[in-house]
Amino acid sequence: IGTGMPTEKLDVLGNVKTSGTLTAGTVTYPSAHGTSGQVLSTTGSGTLTWTTVSSGGSGGGSYTLGLNAALGGYVFYVTTDGKHGLVVDTKEAGVCSWNNAQNEISKPVNHSTEGKLFTDWRLPTRYELDLMIVGTGGSPWTQSTPFPNSGYLYFWTGDNSDNTSEAWSRSLDSINTLYTYDKSLDRQVLSVRSF
Repeated sequence: IGTGMPTEKLDVLGNVKTSGTLTAGTVTYPSAHGTSGQVLSTTGSGTLTWTTVSSGGSGGGSYTLGLNAALGGYVFYVTTDGKHGLVVDTKEAGVCSWNNAQNEISKPVNHSTEGKLFTDWRLPTRYELDLMIVGTGGSPWTQSTPFPNSGYLYFWTGDNSDNTSEAWSRSLDSINTLYTYDKSLDRQVLSVRSF
């Protein structure tokens, strides 16, 4: 249409207007536009639909506490605007000395399937471990996911003590179980990241 030398069965020189849907191969496009902020997504069966993004910083939504595979683990803190926060990997990175902890955190094998998708994991601070405990509604972290049996174990923080050969370690069963240990001793390791 509009050309004397078509290169396809239907070759249109100019605009195309249709009052129904448009199907290209096995993909059907909607005949109406979406609303502001919506994105075109697939149903998985060849039909595209307009959908509203329900969570995530750049999508305009907000994050909530709980498991979020897209962020690599369990969200235990969210800023008041819901756009940023902290996530802990659901797989412990193992047991090692403080001096070797970041090396163990950097190994993909020490992360959950979702956690392996990120490379910015680090040791949590003392404050961040406190947030893991109180961020679950005031009940101890041991009573909620993702580490239901970790209360008695001591986890390294990324914080040095006043004695440079020691670092802070804490149990997840209570905010009151914070101690310093020699960095050469083995303790549990959790991985956290900001988003």
